[in-house]
Amino acid sequence: MCYREKVDIKSRGFMDFSLFKETVEHIEKSGFKFFGLKLSWLGEPLMHPEIEKILKTLLNKTFFQNLVIDTNVSYLSESVTDILSCFSVPVFVFLSIDGSTKEIYEKIRVGGDFDNIEKNIKYICQNKCSNVFLRFQYILMDENIDYTQHFIEWVTKIAGKLNIFFEEQTVLKDNYIFFRKLIKPGFETECDFLWNEFRLKFESQNKSVEENKVKLKCCENLWSMAIIRFNGQVGVCNLDPEMSLCIGNINQENFTDIWLGDKAQKMRINHINGIYPDKCKNCRALKCNISAQIINDWAQLLKS
Repeated sequence: MCYREKVDIKSRGFMDFSLFKETVEHIEKSGFKFFGLKLSWLGEPLMHPEIEKILKTLLNKTFFQNLVIDTNVSYLSESVTDILSCFSVPVFVFLSIDGSTKEIYEKIRVGGDFDNIEKNIKYICQNKCSNVFLRFQYILMDENIDYTQHFIEWVTKIAGKLNIFFEEQTVLKDNYIFFRKLIKPGFETECDFLWNEFRLKFESQNKSVEENKVKLKCCENLWSMAIIRFNGQVGVCNLDPEMSLCIGNINQENFTDIWLGDKAQKMRINHINGIYPDKCKNCRALKCNISAQIINDWAQLLKS
């Protein structure tokens, strides 16, 4: 269900394992410290033919504090679940499901196998270690809006009673249900109405819903988010599928030279001075100021 309309279908693929390993080893030796590492952007990471080798390569790495896996659950095998439970850092697994009956699920997820994803969900719930946290994601749309209560009951039966959120909770150390808004270009008004109407109705009937009291933080992507596509392109924003904010390619330069390079630095300085690329001008994160600590930490990194 990723919004990939603006991604050229011919430019999709899997990162070569040797390139992945080389880049990971370089970042580890360079001393970078990232808050998290997510093994996908606009695709299914567990489809990678060498995903288990990729996960095992990361087991002893220290450059990230959290690992995030965003999956449609179809390829969440028992062996992958077992490897995830070996990580010493918190692992956040986002399970994109959208249907809790075979009929609804397979209507929305064309080609999907409900029996298979149910089996995989049960396995990870029963066998994961305490540092693996699950988000059961349900994107609201016309096809499933009338089955939300059934979804809650279905998940509860498998995973126990969970909190319910309507706002993004990227690294919440808990298992929970996330009712998400559909992103459908050209139908933003309809999607907003459907999500808002359901949320208001649901929250008025369920006092157990958790409120998101965390205020929106400044978008720190230019300093803290490196997007590396399968083809080596390096970007700075997960909302930039066109890669208009591309700052280099690891097939041509090493990650350090790109991340600390002139193009990236100029973009950061421009942001500080209020000069934004077109892609950034309407971003909600511009309503906030980046923390001084981020700037200070970055200055120390440049000196080292």
